[in-house]
Amino acid sequence: MKKYLLILSVVVALIFQGCGSDSDNTTAIPDDGGDTVVVPAGQIGGTVAVGLPLEAEISVVGANGIESTTTSNSNGEYRASLTGLTAPYIVRASTEDGIVLFSFAQTDGIVTNVTPLTSYVLDTVATQGNLAGVSELYSDFANQSTLIANVDPVVTQLNSALAPYMTAENVASFDHFRDSFTADHTGYDALLDALDIEIENDDLVIRLDDEVLNTFNDANITADATTRVSGTLNSLLGGPINGATITFTSTNGDEYTASSSQEGLFIYEELPLFRVYTVRIEAEGYLSAIRNNFSTFTNTSVGTVVMIPDTMSGSGEVRGTVIDARSGESLQGVTLSFRANANNRTGDVVATTTTDADGVYNVSLAAGVYTASATFDGYSTNYMTVYSYGVADSYEAPTLSIFSTISGYNSANAFATIQLTWGAAPSDLDSHLTGPNVTLAGENASGNRFHIAYYNQYHTTNGIMGYYNPMLGDFNASNPCANENVIAALDLDDVSSYGPETTTICRVESGVYSFYVHHFSGSSTISESPAVVNVTTASGISRTFTAPAGSSGYNDVWHVFDISSNGNLTAVNQFIGTTSSIRSVDNSEGQDERDIFMNLPKK
Repeated sequence: MKKYLLILSVVVALIFQGCGSDSDNTTAIPDDGGDTVVVPAGQIGGTVAVGLPLEAEISVVGANGIESTTTSNSNGEYRASLTGLTAPYIVRASTEDGIVLFSFAQTDGIVTNVTPLTSYVLDTVATQGNLAGVSELYSDFANQSTLIANVDPVVTQLNSALAPYMTAENVASFDHFRDSFTADHTGYDALLDALDIEIENDDLVIRLDDEVLNTFNDANITADATTRVSGTLNSLLGGPINGATITFTSTNGDEYTASSSQEGLFIYEELPLFRVYTVRIEAEGYLSAIRNNFSTFTNTSVGTVVMIPDTMSGSGEVRGTVIDARSGESLQGVTLSFRANANNRTGDVVATTTTDADGVYNVSLAAGVYTASATFDGYSTNYMTVYSYGVADSYEAPTLSIFSTISGYNSANAFATIQLTWGAAPSDLDSHLTGPNVTLAGENASGNRFHIAYYNQYHTTNGIMGYYNPMLGDFNASNPCANENVIAALDLDDVSSYGPETTTICRVESGVYSFYVHHFSGSSTISESPAVVNVTTASGISRTFTAPAGSSGYNDVWHVFDISSNGNLTAVNQFIGTTSSIRSVDNSEGQDERDIFMNLPKK
C-alpha cells in the first residue's frame, strides 16, 4: 500500500464528533496506562490526535451556549464535564501552535474523538447547511441539532472513499466518532498516519489515489495543483545574498530546489499547492536558515529571510519589550518562549523568560535565528522572529505586541482582529479595511462601502467616521467594541516603523470585508520591510500572511485577504499596484475608484 503522512500547518484546523446516541454510559477510552476506563454519565471523553496525540485546551459548548473547559494529556486523551450543558455538544480542541479541531456528541457518557476525519465530516455537513464551515457551527447553537442529524450520509461517503485504507489497517468498521482508540500509531491511529491529510485552519484536503476530498466551497482541488512561490535573502550585515540554495521539503518527503539571484530573489514557479513545507536555505559563509510550517494554502511568498554570518558564535543577549497591541502599554509577567529557526511554533523550547514591570525581557541565546512566542492570560499568543548575534553584540528585538482576546470585549458581536507589523523600513505602512456600508442597526444597506484607514479610524452604524468623537461615548482604541454602534475601528496610525496597527471588526454585516496594506512613505518596499498580517476571528480561525516578494515603488498596495460575513476567509496575498479596484466610502462626487490610494489625505 502506498504510504502517506499527515501534514499540519501552524494555524487552525476544524473537527467534530458524534453520531448515534449510546445511553448505557459504558463506553470506554484508554487511560494513561493503556487500560480502559468508563466515560460516566455527565461527561464525554476521547482522543485528540492527528496520528500524533495532541495536548490541547478543550472547550465543550452545549446547545444552550454554556461552556465547559478541560485539557487533553500527552496521550491526547481528555474527559470533560457536561454540568449545566444541554445536548448536542460541540467540542473544540485548541493547541498552543494554533491548530483548532472540532467534534460533537449527541449525548453524554460516550467517546467523543477529535480527528481530521471527524473534521471533514462536520465541515461538509455545515457547508451543506449553508454555513461557512465547522467554526460557524460551533457558535450557532440553533443549527446544531438540525445539521448533526445529517452526519450519517457524509460518514457513508467518507467511508466509501477510505475503504481500501481502512481495510488495510483492519479498521473497516471503526466509528470515527464513538469508538475508542489510542494515539500509538496502531489500529485507527495507523490509518491517520497512513492518509495524506493536509490542514490549514479551516481548510482540509485529503489526497487519495484516485480522488481528492476537501472542505473548500469554491475550489476544485486537484492533486497536481501548483503555485508560484518567491522570497528574498538578505544578510544580517546588510545586502542581498546571491547563489544560495533553497530547498522546499514537504512532510511526505518530496523536495524542490531553487537558487537566489544577485538581488537575493528566489522563485519556484510550480510548487505543489495545498502542502506544508520546511524551507531550508544554505549559503556559503552563513548559518543555515530554516523556516518551518510554510504553507501553500494561503502563502505565495516565503517573504524576506535574514541570514546570520557563520563567523558569529557563542551566546548573546536578546532584549525586547512586549506591549498591549491596542493601548500601547507595557505588560508585566508575559511569558516568552524561544524555539530554534523561523516560524517554529511547535518545536522544543530552548529558553524562556518573563517581562518585568516595564514590559522588558532579556534572554541569552546561542547565535542563530529563533521564533519567540509571547503568552499572557486573557491575550492571544503572538509570535515574532528574533536573532542572536552571539558574542559579537546584543540584539534589540522590535517591540512585540499582543492583543486581548475578542471574547474579552463587551460586544457579543466582536468578529475579527487584524494586526499589521513590519520592519524599520519603510517607515510608514498603513492598514486599510473596507466593508459593506450600512446604516442604523445594520439596516438599509447602501451600495457603497466604508473605508477605515489613518484618516477615518472607525465606522459606526449611525454613519460617524473619523477620529474620536464625543458622540461615540465610551469609544476607545483599547476596546473599540465597547460601544455597540462601532462596526469596525483602527487603533492607531504608526508612522515610525514596526507597528503594530490593529484593526478590529466589532459587528459583522452582510457582505465581504477586504484588508489591504499601503506603502505610504519611506524607503524600501512592503516586501523588504518585511510586512506581516495576523488575523484572528471569533470562530477560532487564525492566519498569518507574509508579504509577497518582488514589490517595488512608492505606492505599493498589498491586497492581503477577504473575509465574508459568515466567517469564510479567502487569501488573496497579491500586490495590485496603484490601480486598486477597492471602492471608496462615497463616490457621489465622481471619484475614480482606481485612484483611492493615489489621492489619500496628507498626514
